[in-house]
Amino acid sequence: MDINNFGVFNSNTWGTVSDWAMVIVTMLTAFYLIRTFNAQYEIKKIELWKYLETIKPIYTVELIHTNVINSKSNYDLDLSFVISNTNGVAKNVTLDIFSTFEGWKFYIDSKIPLELPIREYSIVSTMISATYSSEKSGAACTFKFEFSDNVGNLYRQMCVFSAMNSNLDVKTSIPIMQNKPIFKV
Repeated sequence: MDINNFGVFNSNTWGTVSDWAMVIVTMLTAFYLIRTFNAQYEIKKIELWKYLETIKPIYTVELIHTNVINSKSNYDLDLSFVISNTNGVAKNVTLDIFSTFEGWKFYIDSKIPLELPIREYSIVSTMISATYSSEKSGAACTFKFEFSDNVGNLYRQMCVFSAMNSNLDVKTSIPIMQNKPIFKV
């Protein structure tokens, strides 16, 4: 019997055991390399999202001065808001303030009437004064911010002020990304 001939399995055609062992080891190596690359890709996505969260600008609207006059004929508010960026650097900021309630007037530095929307390269901290006068006993206004971060991702954020009698409240949403993330790390 010829050692290189196992019946129909000729070693010149089908290879030897060492050839087959090399093929099996190569396939196992390729399988585990692909699994490793997929795991690395998932970790990269998680780390990029963490990075985006650290550079995402977040605006807050804080009510620092209030004067509520609630008479029988009128509901008057004299308010001061401080708008500030608490995280990251915001670029190309657009601030719009709107309300379905008539009677709002907004000012910068308590004197200059505010022209809306405000378009600034960056708003770090700004004080806005507001007066409201109406026969209705409630008021609300919304601060809408649109801005981009250092990388160029676009965001939209809303802050809502509401007043009912003497209850004053400011609610701030988280910034919501308006585009697919741009990763420049």
